[in-house]
Amino acid sequence: MYDYVIVPFDGSPEARRAAAVGASLSDLLGAHLTVVVGTHSPEGHGLEDLKAKAMSMSEEVMDVWVESASNPLRALENVVAHRPNALLCLASAARGGLSRLTAGSLAEQLVQHVDAPMLVLGPHCEFADPADMRELLVCLDGNPDVESVVPFAVDWAAQLGTPMTLVHVEAGAGDTGVEARERLERLAAWATTRGATVEVRVLHGDDPGERIVDTLRRRAGTLPVLAAHGRKGLARLRFGSVTADVVRGSPVPVLVHHAGLGEQPGDVAAPS
Repeated sequence: MYDYVIVPFDGSPEARRAAAVGASLSDLLGAHLTVVVGTHSPEGHGLEDLKAKAMSMSEEVMDVWVESASNPLRALENVVAHRPNALLCLASAARGGLSRLTAGSLAEQLVQHVDAPMLVLGPHCEFADPADMRELLVCLDGNPDVESVVPFAVDWAAQLGTPMTLVHVEAGAGDTGVEARERLERLAAWATTRGATVEVRVLHGDDPGERIVDTLRRRAGTLPVLAAHGRKGLARLRFGSVTADVVRGSPVPVLVHHAGLGEQPGDVAAPS
């Protein structure tokens, strides 16, 4: 599924939790674990010497990658460029350096510039072993671009051996959300043809992020899957407000997919 799991590491408690999750993921996915460490050594022979020492410490199942801490975005871009087909596993509230992510800053830039999915541990995320996940909660908003998250989630469900629930949060209450449910059911039917076990749910509330976080708190062992919004190419992608809200409040890691990239789930337009 992935060849590498890349974990930025600065020694903080948050980064340590991300490293624990990344190590579990690399074992689960049969991927190589790459731990990225930042250094304030100047560019040149000093940095190259540190990189050489890190490579000598690397093992068959894990390697240590040293980059300058002065530009975290460029550092991670460089690692991903040399470690294709990778998953990034990141803490969103680490103290600084390569692990420092906030929903509106470095994480936003990573989504725009790094063509790799991310597993993000927010400030309220406690350690969660991916092997213990019992369900995927795939969050959709009616945007056709976001529907590329469905085949992405199907692959993850197959790898983890879990069912998945497609969910949409509709403003208001009562009978609203009929159209959203119909679209979810068509997407579920497509996913079923790929071997997935799928349910659909329409939730109601004026704050989608809060409603999704509340659902995660009530359903232990659920891994949320959300999209970074965009229309054409990485330059148009952004860390959507709902995704950012879920990352900030989620008690479990959040799997973030680039909207519009990868396989699309066929033609799910409403029947004429």
